Amino acid sequence: MSDTVLAGRWTVYYEAENRQKRIKWTGGAATADTVKSLYLALMDLFDELPQMDDGTPMKADTPTEYAVGIIDPGDDDPWFIDPESVEHLTGGAIKTLSWKRVEGSNTGIIRVLTENCFIVEADIGYDVISSNGDSGTLLDVRTLPSGEKELWIRPDTDDPTDSFADSTGILQCNLHGADQIDAAATGEMLWANIYGLGTIVTDTHLYIYQGAQLGDTAPDAILTGYKTDFDWWDDGFFDVLVMVADQAADLTTRSEFIDEGYITVLARQYGKTYTYYIVDLFAGGRNPIPLETGNDLNNTTGWRTVTGAGDSAGDWNVGDEIEGQNTGARGKIAAIEGANPNIVLRYYLIGDVRIDFQAGETIDDLDDTGTCTAGAPADYGPALLAGLSIVHSADNTHDIDEDGSNEYYSIVIDVNNERLYDAYEWAKYETRRGEMGVANHDGIEGEQYIGSDYRIVYTSLNGAIAEGSVVQQPEVGAATAKGTVVAHHTGAKVLILRNCRGTFNNVDNIGIDAGNFVDPTTCSTITPIKACPYGTFAGGVWFAAPGVVFDNIDALDGNNYQLTDDQGNVVEAPTKVTVAMTNSRIKDRLAIFRLTAVGGQINKAEYQIDSEHDIGDVTIKVDPVITADTPGKTTGGILFVVDASAGEEHRYRYETWSGDVFNLFTKALDLTEGGTDSDTIHAAGGFADCKVGDIIYNFDSTAYTYIKSITNDDEVEIYPSIPGQGAGEQFRVGVVVADYVAVTDKVYVPLIHVHETAGTDVAPGSESISVVYLADIPVRIRARHANDTQYNIKPFETDGKVEATGMSVAVIRTPETITS
Repeated sequence: MSDTVLAGRWTVYYEAENRQKRIKWTGGAATADTVKSLYLALMDLFDELPQMDDGTPMKADTPTEYAVGIIDPGDDDPWFIDPESVEHLTGGAIKTLSWKRVEGSNTGIIRVLTENCFIVEADIGYDVISSNGDSGTLLDVRTLPSGEKELWIRPDTDDPTDSFADSTGILQCNLHGADQIDAAATGEMLWANIYGLGTIVTDTHLYIYQGAQLGDTAPDAILTGYKTDFDWWDDGFFDVLVMVADQAADLTTRSEFIDEGYITVLARQYGKTYTYYIVDLFAGGRNPIPLETGNDLNNTTGWRTVTGAGDSAGDWNVGDEIEGQNTGARGKIAAIEGANPNIVLRYYLIGDVRIDFQAGETIDDLDDTGTCTAGAPADYGPALLAGLSIVHSADNTHDIDEDGSNEYYSIVIDVNNERLYDAYEWAKYETRRGEMGVANHDGIEGEQYIGSDYRIVYTSLNGAIAEGSVVQQPEVGAATAKGTVVAHHTGAKVLILRNCRGTFNNVDNIGIDAGNFVDPTTCSTITPIKACPYGTFAGGVWFAAPGVVFDNIDALDGNNYQLTDDQGNVVEAPTKVTVAMTNSRIKDRLAIFRLTAVGGQINKAEYQIDSEHDIGDVTIKVDPVITADTPGKTTGGILFVVDASAGEEHRYRYETWSGDVFNLFTKALDLTEGGTDSDTIHAAGGFADCKVGDIIYNFDSTAYTYIKSITNDDEVEIYPSIPGQGAGEQFRVGVVVADYVAVTDKVYVPLIHVHETAGTDVAPGSESISVVYLADIPVRIRARHANDTQYNIKPFETDGKVEATGMSVAVIRTPETITS
């Protein structure tokens, strides 16, 4: 007859009850019991005279380390505690003794995988009999997410005939059947104890990642309850037992443990600073988890929104918790718009973040009197940002400090010209608890991505080491350390790793195997940024995590970030300022030219042609080296070549510049088609990405022209005319159109020189560039617009100066009264 302890919360089933010998949590108080209190209650129970014939179920090695199984030397069968019951314990670790089945000497406990299984928990305690002749007692049943079921069984004997070793067979238990689909597994168990300490924001829910991914060193699964798809602890700090050895061959070999005994505990409530802690639980015991979170003042935009369906009432406040009466969804109000009865709530989810509000349910403000019927929730804020992406791989294409040498990076964030403060919130959104996407985070879930954590500098490479592969030290045999390759910079001889285990040394080879390895010279840890894996934002500046670089930054953010490259160097962009012309209209022609001095002439001799150039060239090489305050190093600009012998100036668009070379925007050699004449060129698809003002060279007519207007990708109007031009002639957009002479021919680069494509009286346009500030630049500003009935103006001209704060000039639009 079973007994209960701890006010009925735990039930003890005995040997006499069909050899169950199990300890089971059977309900009661919501709070968990300590392992110590369970141990003491069992010891109190088992010192009663009627229980003296039973073996002791538990023993205490220390006040926080306990064992369950065969405790007394004369006992034959180990006591069993099911994993679900362990979830109701705190304050100590539990290991098993003699659960591992050894044929001929120890009966042990086994686990059998089944399908088409109709055996249920009500069958626990009954005999399980296999069509293969095996028999035992059912101790527990668990349904897997796949629908298969695991059966914990105590075999009747230690004889091989009771090992359930066949991978097929029909099982019967209490008239319920199942198909065995794998040989039984057996081994020892270990549950280590972890508990939180520090300071975390109210309502923060901690979560755990555990388990080794196939071919990766990151954990592959979020820890959930043994028989549920959600964890078993409440918000805030926890004190729980975590299974770290699951039917291990022994409890002394690290490789037998789940992820070698490591777990990662994370706290990532959106809107707060994030944190995590990696702990090694190989030794079991009781382990502190230090965590700190706080309010993130730069992450205040909610990522979901819902509008009350015309009946909202009561008071609502930013920071209040809201709850859905039907779904149980929980959220925090990040912002409030509108007013009752159509209140609009911007929020982020808390609690079980998989559950959102649903249209038609009542939402209550748990911290005030607000209540409303929900409309349909939708994405908001960072969840709506499109075009942003993160790529993990070796990158050597950025010269952020513009010193002429590219740096090495491993994580490129394309912010798609969004402001950095918005992109930062997107990065927080992408790594919040509940983000299961892997595309932006090197193939692992955003909610567990922590960043790079090791830098390996080596002397030589043997074979090949691909990004994404797992390397270890030594490269063969039992690894002392291992990690996943984020980036391999073969030029710099640097490996960047993430999710590393153990400590790398500077002596032993590091690699995939005996044929693919490096010999390290320096192995150094990289400290990931806990508050946000991609860096922190403070004072208007994004301090990027190690290895991170940004693409497509808005000109206004040219100096609003700081980087650390993969060689450990702090990298800052030179001071940049914005130069702008505002109050423009479509078809305006806008220009800002450098002057030789304040009030001087346009400087048309900034550079000289460095070497002979031929018609058709795609670069222009100049002397001296291009100055850092020349616009468009990576975004492009306009330059003019002064052809002294021809007495002409030629306008070119360049895409980038480096050193002393401008890389021109060009199109492939093409043929004119039907519809081409002296003022028009037609070529299917030939003008995609072209702009008004782009130069064209006709090789058959040996003449150049410019794009005057763009009809579509197939056709442009040109000026000046090319007399006699027709179909079937070779042309190319953007290439050099004359044979320039070194020294004699000059080059100059306007700050702005554009044909405006936007702007109306209602919504004026503007043009701006970001330029490195080295010293004040005297400039001449011009805006012209003629022969247009809508926006004609008299020519606008003024001088100005680009200073340390930049420059912005509004076009003064004096209407042109003489139009015909």
